[in-house]
Amino acid sequence: MKLKGISFYEAHFEKVLVGIMLVVFLTVLVYQFVLQTNQVTVDGRAMPLGRAFEPATAAAERLLAEMDNPSPALPEVDATEDLAEGFRSRLNDGVWPTGSEAPSGVGNGIETSWFGETGEVAGNLFAAFEPPAPAKPLVAVYRAALDPYALADVEGIEAILPEEQPFDTLWLSVQTSFDGTALQAAFERDPDGPGGEVQPLRSDWWRPKASVLSVEVERELRQADGSWGGATIVASLPGDEPVVPRDETPANWRALDDLSFAAGRAEDLVLRPPFFPVLEGPAWVPPSEVPEPGDLASNEQQIRVLERRLASIERDITRRSEASTGGGRQTGGGDAGRPDVGRPSDAGPSGGSGSDDTRRSAIERQIERLEEQADAVREQLQELGWQDDQADELAPAFDPSDWRPEGDPLSSEEIALWAHDPFVEEGAAYRYRVRLVYANPLFGRQATLADELDPLANEAFVRSSWSEWSDTVSAGWSEYFFVERASRGNDFSGPTARAELYRFFYGYWRVASVSLAPGDRFVGEIDLPEGLQVWDPDATASAQAWQPGDDAEQPAGLELMPETLMVEADAWLLDVITSPFQQDGLLGATAAAGVDVLLRGPDGMVSRRIPDREKSRPVYRVIRASALAGQEQIPSIPGQGPRRIERPGPGDGRNPVPSDIDPRDPRFNPPRPPPDGGGGGGG
Repeated sequence: MKLKGISFYEAHFEKVLVGIMLVVFLTVLVYQFVLQTNQVTVDGRAMPLGRAFEPATAAAERLLAEMDNPSPALPEVDATEDLAEGFRSRLNDGVWPTGSEAPSGVGNGIETSWFGETGEVAGNLFAAFEPPAPAKPLVAVYRAALDPYALADVEGIEAILPEEQPFDTLWLSVQTSFDGTALQAAFERDPDGPGGEVQPLRSDWWRPKASVLSVEVERELRQADGSWGGATIVASLPGDEPVVPRDETPANWRALDDLSFAAGRAEDLVLRPPFFPVLEGPAWVPPSEVPEPGDLASNEQQIRVLERRLASIERDITRRSEASTGGGRQTGGGDAGRPDVGRPSDAGPSGGSGSDDTRRSAIERQIERLEEQADAVREQLQELGWQDDQADELAPAFDPSDWRPEGDPLSSEEIALWAHDPFVEEGAAYRYRVRLVYANPLFGRQATLADELDPLANEAFVRSSWSEWSDTVSAGWSEYFFVERASRGNDFSGPTARAELYRFFYGYWRVASVSLAPGDRFVGEIDLPEGLQVWDPDATASAQAWQPGDDAEQPAGLELMPETLMVEADAWLLDVITSPFQQDGLLGATAAAGVDVLLRGPDGMVSRRIPDREKSRPVYRVIRASALAGQEQIPSIPGQGPRRIERPGPGDGRNPVPSDIDPRDPRFNPPRPPPDGGGGGGG
């Protein structure tokens, strides 16, 4: 049966629609990929897909060319505008424009509080900070051989060292002090009194800034005519980085506070900096603790007398101890070594036990009295700088922390400080003065101060007045000679003189004693201690250290110093003459006339030396004490200090005992005079 009501198109409509859509899709596809190249839009321009990255590549190449251009075009700016000043001005300006009416509840000033203090400070006058000057400086001369290991990596150290070891170095140290209570009074100064227009500085402005930021030392060199040359600032030690760099201005008062805090934490480095480590020679002590030359000579004689007395007492103690135990008891009479103790002539009916007990008790009481005497002598010796050879421990060395003020520094009347000057020349004479640098409490507070204080508020640092000039001090020479004695001669021999020639080497003065006749030059040969060596800082010190003892096995590669050292003075002996000056004898009598020695010095001029006065010269006393200490020198190992050595005990020289005496420090191991008639050129 034939269907009615559905046409051919109605029956196949969906097929026709699908066909039409397929034709449209194929047409678009053919147009896109066959009839036209693929394109993208870059910076508003249509470009083929393969060239899409070309604009970015070109822009990168242009930027790279601009970066490599040595003379790029600079942007135009206003040359009159100071950006840094503008920043500081905005940082320090008040929070409300001057002259404008403030909103309700806001005053014309800024209310601040610190440590419980509150007040209005804007537009006020405050007293300027004027720190007190330090005390008159004390200056001392030092010589020592510095530690090559400690100096190996110090930048610029070659400026003060010789070209090769030993690194014998000359320097001067300057010591002074300031009054902490006077410093606090300067901070709290009220020029016109309570209620006056000028107010004292607020404590919250100065308490964070009460530390010394740096110490400035100035010196003058004495000229040949006796006048003083221009003053120059003493440079910092090589390798030293100051806590507060010089000529560095902080951005604001907060940054200045940070510098003050840093200086306070590093007080010892700022006020009491150490010098470079010493390998050989006297340990460094502040100038105020350096012995006076006169004390060296007097101490030497007193030590000799007291040592002999102590030795005698200890011999008596030894004999009495042996007698107490029966070891020193004699059955016969008349023994010089017998103790002076009364002995009963008869033992008694009990077999003698009672008399023996009495005898031992008497000896023990005598030993106690002798030990008290020995302790008193040791105390006298220690006051002279002597250290008991039987001491188990070394006396405490110098400790800079002992010089710190106890408690609040502003409550201390004397705060010590020092500085070092290794940039001096031999034979030159100098004088020094010191001033201290502080943070300015008014710095950066222009917005809260009266206009007339603006110049003060612009300065970050305040310097104290200079101290007085120190006394003149001579750096001295590395070689000296002294005429020990002289004779005019007789019918069988001509005039002669005996001289001591000194040269500083490896931490100590070394001496040679020579005999001279007219026409002879002052030349001698010094015998050096055994074991002085050259150190290699790139190798371990212990592995290359010289070993004492004839049978000791020495390390491979050991490089020793020469065993002798020449000393030559540009001076010649001309003649020995009778002194034109009378000398006082005993009880006011006139002694026999002495002799004078005529010399020709390096300047060609004739000078006179008086042998009887040579040893009273301060420089001779200092040099002689060092030379005596150097004769007992046991070479130290870098970084390990003095070696443990064997020394004879007091008394008759028996029973050697170990000792940790530091041979480098005459305070702990003072120079021992040689036996009468020998050692080091005599005298």
